[in-house]
Amino acid sequence: MLKNYRWQYLVVLLPLIIFWGLLFRYAVNVPWFDDVEEFPGTVVKWIQADFTEGFLELFRPNNEHRMLSGKSAAVLCYQLTGELNMRWLILAANLFLTGIFWIFWKNFQPKNLPILFFLPVGLFLFQPQYYLTSNWVITAWQHESVLFFGFLSLYFLSLNSSKSDAWAFLFILLCTFSMSNGMFFWLAGGAILGLQKRYKFLVIWLVLMIISVWLYFYGFDNKANNTGLDYFKQNPHESFFGFFTFLGGSFDFFQNKEIVTRSILPTIMGFGLFCFCINWSWKVVRQVYFASSVAGVTTSPQQEMSGGDTSHGRYIFPNLPANPRQSFLFGVFVFLMINASVIALLRPRFGYFVMLVGNYKIYPALFLVLAYLMFVNARYLIPIKNRIFYFLIAISLIFNTLSYWKFTPEVADRRRMMLTNAFNQKNNAIGLAAMVNSDFANFTEKTMNFLAENGAYHYPIIFDVSGVSGGDTSHGQLPFPIKVVQKSPTKILVENDTFQRGNELNDGAYLLLKSSKRNYLVFAKQAPYMGKNPFGIGKGFSVEIPVNFCQPDTYELGIYTIVNNKHEIFKTNQSVKIDF
Repeated sequence: MLKNYRWQYLVVLLPLIIFWGLLFRYAVNVPWFDDVEEFPGTVVKWIQADFTEGFLELFRPNNEHRMLSGKSAAVLCYQLTGELNMRWLILAANLFLTGIFWIFWKNFQPKNLPILFFLPVGLFLFQPQYYLTSNWVITAWQHESVLFFGFLSLYFLSLNSSKSDAWAFLFILLCTFSMSNGMFFWLAGGAILGLQKRYKFLVIWLVLMIISVWLYFYGFDNKANNTGLDYFKQNPHESFFGFFTFLGGSFDFFQNKEIVTRSILPTIMGFGLFCFCINWSWKVVRQVYFASSVAGVTTSPQQEMSGGDTSHGRYIFPNLPANPRQSFLFGVFVFLMINASVIALLRPRFGYFVMLVGNYKIYPALFLVLAYLMFVNARYLIPIKNRIFYFLIAISLIFNTLSYWKFTPEVADRRRMMLTNAFNQKNNAIGLAAMVNSDFANFTEKTMNFLAENGAYHYPIIFDVSGVSGGDTSHGQLPFPIKVVQKSPTKILVENDTFQRGNELNDGAYLLLKSSKRNYLVFAKQAPYMGKNPFGIGKGFSVEIPVNFCQPDTYELGIYTIVNNKHEIFKTNQSVKIDF
C-alpha cells in the first residue's frame, strides 16, 4: 500500500518536475523592456541612495503597478550575491507557482479519493502556454507572487479562526503591494467572509481594504484606465465576448489564424466553464442563505446542493455553513471573475488579441484548475464514478501534451531573441528596450553600463563575438536562398523557406547587419506553419528587421547560423539601408 501511494505521489509531481526542467533550460539572465526600470534600475538606485531612500524606492509604482515583492527580490539578490541575475529571479518567482500548487493540494486533501485524481491540477497548471509570465522576470514577479499571496490569504480566511485571520491579513497586504490586481483579493476575501456569515469581521476587513487601497493609489497616476473606459463605451460587445475569450484562453491553439477564427474555441470553452462554475457557486450560496419549507419527504443538504430529487418537498437548512474547501474555491472564483471582468473592460483598446496574450494566460490555466477542483468537490455531494475522473485525467494529459508541443518552440525562440538583444545592448548600447536615441534607451544604456562596470551584472556570452565584430570572417556564399523585401525605410523583411536548424539549445539563423561602425544581430524566428494541421511546424524563417533598434546607416547583410552548435557566418551580397 505504501509503495502504491509513493507511485501516485510521483506521478502527481511529474508535471511540476517537467515544468521546472523547462524553466532551467530556457530562462536567461537578460532583462527586457519593463524589467530594466523595475530590476536593474531599482538596484542602481539602491546602490547610489542611502538606506531610507532605497527603502522608499521599493514602494514606488512602475507604470500601473507597485511591485514591492519584485523590487525587494532584486535588492535581496544583489545584497546576497553582489550581482543582479535575472535568471535567478525568474526561478525564484516560479517558487510562488509551486506554492500555488501546494495550496490547491491543501484544498484537495484526499480522504476517499485516490491521490492520482489530483494529477489534472498539475497538468492544467504546469504547461508553457503562459511562458510570457513564467519566463519573463517582471510578469513572473507581478502575477505569480500576487496569486500566491492572494490564494494563501483566501486559504487562511477559509479556515475561520483568529490565528488564520491574522495570517490572511498579513498575506493580503503583501498581495496588495505586489501588483494592482492584488486588490481584487480583498473583494474575494469579503465574499468568503459573507459566505461564512462572519459579518463583524467582514466590516473590519472592508475598512482595512479601504485603507490599503488608499495607500496603494496615494501619489499614483492612473489616467491610462480612463482611456480603456472610453473605448468600452464605444465597443461594449468586445468586452462582453472578451470576458469569455479570456477565461477560455487555455484553448488558444490556433494562433496563426486571424483573431475572429482564433477566438472561437476559447470563447466557447470559456463560456462553458463559466456556466459550470457559476452553477456550482450558486449552489454553495443557496446552501448558506436560502431555505425551503418542509413538505413530506426531506432531503439531505448533499441532495439539496447536488440538485437531487426534491419532488416530495425540501428540508429547511438554516445557517448551514460552507466548509473550508467550498469557501476557498468560492473565493478563488470571485477573484478570477473580477480579474477577467477588469481585463475585458480595460484592455480591448489595445486590440482584441490581448484577451489571448501570453502574459495573461496563467489566469485561464487557473480557471481550468478551479473548474476541476469544483468538480472534485461535487463528488462529496453526488456520486461520481471513478471512470469519469480517469477520463478527465486523460483529457488533462492530452491538453498538457498539446501545450508543450505547440508552445515549447516559442519558448525556445524567445530565449534566442533575448540573447541577441543582450548581444546588441552590450556591443551597440541598444537592444533591451525602446528605440535608438529615445529617453528610455538612454536610461537603459546608463543603467546597464553602471551595473556591468561595477560587476553587478554579467551579460551572457553565447555568440562568437570575435567572429561577428572582427572584420570579414565569413565562410563564403550562403548555402540557401533568402529574399529581402524593403517595403519602406522602416519596414524590411528577410525571408527563407528552406533553412533547417538543428536541435541544440542555441541553434537557429541570425541576421548579421554589418557597417563600418556597428554590428547587429537579429534572431530570425522560424516561419509559421500555414497549412491545415494546427500543430504543424513551419520551415525556413521570416524576420522583420527592427529598424528602430539600429542607427541609420547602410548595412551589409550576412547570416549567422548555429546548427548543432556549429557557428558559421555567410555573405549574402546584399545590403539594406536604414533611415528614419
